[in-house]
Amino acid sequence: MHTRLGKFPIGFRRGWGDWQQNSLSELADWASDMDFEFLDLMNLTAADIQSVEARGMRIGTHDLLNYGKLLSIDEAERQATLDANLEMIPRLAAVGASKFFACIMGDSSRSRIDNFNMAITVMSPLCLAAANANATIAIEGFPGQAPDYPGIGCAPKSVRALLKEIPEGLGINYDPSHLIRLGIDPIRYLREFVSHVVHVHAKDTELSPDGAYEFGLYQDSTFQPVQSSRRYSGLTWRYRLPGRGCANWSLILRILADNGYSGGISIELEDEDYIGSEKLEKEGLIATRDFLANLQ
Repeated sequence: MHTRLGKFPIGFRRGWGDWQQNSLSELADWASDMDFEFLDLMNLTAADIQSVEARGMRIGTHDLLNYGKLLSIDEAERQATLDANLEMIPRLAAVGASKFFACIMGDSSRSRIDNFNMAITVMSPLCLAAANANATIAIEGFPGQAPDYPGIGCAPKSVRALLKEIPEGLGINYDPSHLIRLGIDPIRYLREFVSHVVHVHAKDTELSPDGAYEFGLYQDSTFQPVQSSRRYSGLTWRYRLPGRGCANWSLILRILADNGYSGGISIELEDEDYIGSEKLEKEGLIATRDFLANLQ
């Protein structure tokens, strides 16, 4: 199934529920039956790619291996992670993987600038390997969790710096949900960086004015009696299905279409109302598919 606006194929990122994790072939069969076009996956083999494609599906993105350890303070761990990815990228690119997904997560024992500089050191050879294999590394600006918020490349200033320092093989996985929780205008961001966008996550964020009033945006939750049990939220925000948060999805698709974007729209299901059972997760994926498909 495609979006009406822009004719972009709709797929989804493989989640963590048992029904999604137990059998890739069964997941691909269900996705194909529900008219999804592609899957975003991780820890793939060449045989996995062939299995998915045999069911009429494509691979959207493939995660870099252990990308959370790419900036590890442990030099041996960092080098091992880098080497594993340098081996994987050309191997999987040779059988059809063309976009490799990653969040760049710094180490809290380093300063922000030292983490940024380490990101350049580590990501440069990975992006070069991707470019040489006619592939791209799509970085997402996931800020991480309090109190450190260790993500690198989340805000426009650091994204510009990354793109300047790594001119080949680096692209953007556009996910407005993270921008919204950071207070960054997702439309202005898209207009600035649309030429670098190679993949899109369909996920939204709902803001809580009451939470912002009670706790502010930056201080901790010292006076919150019970910590929230939600995995995908903070005191002032929560991830939602597209259309149930702040993002203007019609305008997002229109900007993508007007600027020649040719990738897919991938549902990343992190709305707690649709997580916890196979039934709920399937409902969330199908509801988002239909929402995206009918935007005008």
